[in-house]
Amino acid sequence: MLRLFLTAARRAPALPGGAPLQCHRRHASAAVDVAALTAYRAHTLEPLLAAKLQQLGQMEALKRQCDAEAATYPRLWKLAVLGFLSLQVVVLFDWTYIHFDWNLTEPITYLLGYSFTWLSLLWYGNLQQEFGYGRVHELLQQRQCARLYRRRGVDLVLYEQLRAETDVLQRRLRSLEYLPGSREGEQLRESE
Repeated sequence: MLRLFLTAARRAPALPGGAPLQCHRRHASAAVDVAALTAYRAHTLEPLLAAKLQQLGQMEALKRQCDAEAATYPRLWKLAVLGFLSLQVVVLFDWTYIHFDWNLTEPITYLLGYSFTWLSLLWYGNLQQEFGYGRVHELLQQRQCARLYRRRGVDLVLYEQLRAETDVLQRRLRSLEYLPGSREGEQLRESE
């Protein structure tokens, strides 16, 4: 374990040109060249972070737009189901009281009502989740989101990777924020 730590400590991080950072070995603390770190921060990390944040912002805007569109889809589906059920009531009322008799429409209403139970059993058998309007709403919204992401070219793996990379870059920039010679470091010295 100690050997791994010592070999990792010997490896010097590289500057944008490929040159390793210069460490002063005179002191036991091995101070790092502040000018090289400041240049690395200003010329490599900050532009890279700005580019990644811009790309992430574009992807988030497109993702938010897809999510907003997908949120309306289950409501439209529920309205369609309500229309179907209303039509079913009207047709069964017409068949029962106007055109035909209850003896003909009773088996039809029984089969229509019992089909919901069979559909619920099939749902549970396939998804291992109870059938309910809330779960159907979630499923419809998730599937519509996936369709819209595919149609508009939103890559969720790349999105998560960009979020992770920007988090790492922001942490690195924060760690180099108060170096002597940097703007923030000079402001800190002036305030003291």
